[in-house]
Amino acid sequence: MTQPPRQDKNGSSAGPNASRPQSRPAPTYNNGYSSAYLAKGYYTDDSKKQIRREIIVEDAERIAHALFSKKMTSTTLYRFFNILRVAYDQLQADKKRDFRAVVNKIDILEPEAKKAVQRDVAPHMFFNFIRDNVRLARQGEENLRAFLRHYQSVICYFPENKKN
Repeated sequence: MTQPPRQDKNGSSAGPNASRPQSRPAPTYNNGYSSAYLAKGYYTDDSKKQIRREIIVEDAERIAHALFSKKMTSTTLYRFFNILRVAYDQLQADKKRDFRAVVNKIDILEPEAKKAVQRDVAPHMFFNFIRDNVRLARQGEENLRAFLRHYQSVICYFPENKKN
């Protein structure tokens, strides 16, 4: 015996796929940038041991594709990442090193990003991305590490420029 289609609370038929979980909507890439994704910080809780999944996956993918759609090059993306990575590596190599010394090295990312925008090699959204993440990363070594991981994920999701 066939059962009638299920109805939701509004009386609409749910259809044959009603019991299946809905997949996440496809990310939109041309909608600009909002620092709201950083409102909760990088971590799932105050212990700062686990970076929020969306920072590494969904947000990174959205940002990478938005930057790509605005004609940013992977060369520029890597240039800024290398500055960040060198600062983080220096901190890791010398545990006695004062975090404030590294903060000075990552602070340079902000004016450099502004200059890249002025030279038209990066979109303004990249400056916002750098500014917002540097401000959060300045709060401590854990946040600096999370920014590095987040930036790595953006690079991983950045589409390749293939010429065929």
